[in-house]
Amino acid sequence: MSTKLTAKSFRDDLLTVLGTESKWEAEAGVDFNTVIDNVCAAKGVTRDSHGLRDYDDMPYVVIWIRDAFRWAKRRGLGVQVKRGQWALTEDGLEKAADLAGHVLTVASVDDDSKADESTGLCLVVGPGNPDEGYHSDPYVRATAAKQTECYGHYSAKAPTCSTCGLVGGCQNLVAALYSTIAAELAEADKAEAERLAAEAAMASTAAKATAPKPTSTPAAPAPTPTPTTPVAPAGGWDNTAIQPIVSFVDSTCYRCGKSIPKGEDCYWVKDGDQKGGMFHLGCK
Repeated sequence: MSTKLTAKSFRDDLLTVLGTESKWEAEAGVDFNTVIDNVCAAKGVTRDSHGLRDYDDMPYVVIWIRDAFRWAKRRGLGVQVKRGQWALTEDGLEKAADLAGHVLTVASVDDDSKADESTGLCLVVGPGNPDEGYHSDPYVRATAAKQTECYGHYSAKAPTCSTCGLVGGCQNLVAALYSTIAAELAEADKAEAERLAAEAAMASTAAKATAPKPTSTPAAPAPTPTPTTPVAPAGGWDNTAIQPIVSFVDSTCYRCGKSIPKGEDCYWVKDGDQKGGMFHLGCK
């Protein structure tokens, strides 16, 4: 009795074929017809061996393989890079390598480019200019970032950041992170203000309903003072990204130049030159 085939039956073969045909390179497109033919060969079937769909004569084997690729995309394992071209993501490449027993290789490294082990960094290529992109291979960059414990805690005056080859991506990540946090806090503040306003309106309505009718004309309410606009900090700081954080590594205060010990609460900001750093709570 033969095993009934479904889209799930083709998932592992699909990942393995994509890994082999892409020469084990993430996001390297492979023609989907080539993938389908090789998956059929790996499974020991043909496109037409399990019949055609009634209303469009589409082979069920092709439908199942396409459904398997949609599953891979939903799981972050596959991606369509161009029209008619399928590819694996970095996560998909790792899973395919595990299925095929293939060892993913990383570009060789000269001894002179290795980071000092005391820094805790994994600089596969070595310190470099962030404008140069560190390394052109996204898998190498992602692997280095995963093995760098302080990645995502950039500070312009931190000694570690001055020699780190990942500083460019780390700086962008921190800026994006705190921009996201600022937006979320702004939404939370807006929701809280709306809640307080609604409660105040309900309390005012209840007070009016229970208050005795006045026998004389009430005095005009005192004018509401106009709130003053806060003065921007000196030096052109971007206040939208100022949020309290915990220092992940020993750093240097961007404002006073004194030490910020690891684990101490502090602020992180970005200035007009797209640089920034951490500083003491009292230096704000």
